[in-house]
Amino acid sequence: MLSCTSFRSILASLGSADWRSLNLYDPQDLPYEGEAFLMEKHPDKVLQALNACTNRR
Repeated sequence: MLSCTSFRSILASLGSADWRSLNLYDPQDLPYEGEAFLMEKHPDKVLQALNACTNRR
């Protein structure tokens, strides 16, 4: 799963249509379903976050 910081930064960049889709999930499932949603709809943002994490090491 993406780190909380990366996940939150990607979520913050989403538009209202994406938020309407994510609001359909149970809040306790959101970290897992949200990551799957992001990988499906915005793979470029997920890859940027993962690259940022690996470049910090």
